[in-house]
Amino acid sequence: MDKNIPFPQADDFDKIIQILHFSNDEDLNDTIKVSSRLGDISDRQVSYYVSAAMFLGFVEITNGKKVFSKHAIAIKNMNTYMQNAEIISTILLNPVFNKTYVYSVLFGQQEPSVVADILNQYYPGYSDAIYKRRAQTAISWVNWVISHLL
Repeated sequence: MDKNIPFPQADDFDKIIQILHFSNDEDLNDTIKVSSRLGDISDRQVSYYVSAAMFLGFVEITNGKKVFSKHAIAIKNMNTYMQNAEIISTILLNPVFNKTYVYSVLFGQQEPSVVADILNQYYPGYSDAIYKRRAQTAISWVNWVISHLL
């Protein structure tokens, strides 16, 4: 995960999965195509979801263009079960998602204020409002992980 990319604000993890399954790099660079494939979302939301894919290391910038990383290409070549295992492992490498997951398993839920505190520990410098929004992303992604483990 790239610490130079802001912590994601992209709650619907299935949209990141959709990006991962685009057939070619060119589509990553076409906001209209990305928007259409993700349900006609706004350009701002396109930016959030592509940035989230970059945060996870699935997309990178090469020669000024967004391209799938070697990691993403390897995932694309796996069967669905192995893809999910690799994606979940990638998410849980990040300490915010990892701690949010552990707290969820231990306590049965994630408190947004606790997740915001975890975020502040690893990503200092955001405003309280941003921590709240990013905490919701962390909770949503952890819920995606949990739903794919059962």
